[in-house]
Amino acid sequence: MIKLEPMIYTGFGVVLGFVLGFLGTLLTEFFKRRRSKKDFKEGLCAQLREVQPRLAGIYGSLSIALGKIDRDMLSWVHSMKLEWSGDPLEITQTKIEELLKLGNDELAKATQLLIARQSGRKVKYIKKISLPFLENNFHLIPLLDSNHQRSILDIWTKINWLKEEIDRCNFFFERTFDSSLSPENWKILHENINKSYEVIAKLCRDIAESVSKIIEELSK
Repeated sequence: MIKLEPMIYTGFGVVLGFVLGFLGTLLTEFFKRRRSKKDFKEGLCAQLREVQPRLAGIYGSLSIALGKIDRDMLSWVHSMKLEWSGDPLEITQTKIEELLKLGNDELAKATQLLIARQSGRKVKYIKKISLPFLENNFHLIPLLDSNHQRSILDIWTKINWLKEEIDRCNFFFERTFDSSLSPENWKILHENINKSYEVIAKLCRDIAESVSKIIEELSK
């Protein structure tokens, strides 16, 4: 006579072992993904915090070079908590705070003096900005929720656009050393540089604002 009880226990043990093993694998994968997500968020935020002041610095320098120094520009740079020394003009938080305390008429006069001091001077070679941590960990973006994924991809896209525009601007800058340029071509070259400055400045401000938002959200 066959005893079913031992077979049942054996079968149950096999099934239980399989279930426990499966659950263990799931738990291990869950904690691994959670750890990877945490490390990715921390690493990305750290790099974005490094990039943000550079974006704000380029925006400030190009705004000055374009003669676009107003209350909005100064307030925005001040909001970035930025201490930077930019070519063509050194500007600090203390200096900005002094300017922002002025009335509209006084501020207009002060900014015109700053612009006059910079007449004929331009920001020179612009260093490109990159996000190597994001580049090396692009495969981890799906660990984040869909809204954060879209925000990061938007920043990534604009950074690449910024790189292209900086390359274009630096090309124009290098051409300024060509002594054979006619006055007409020299004028066209500087018009192109100014157009590039405007595009780069706008991109830097847009990206810096997006960076502020995503850092705040990922740090929660």
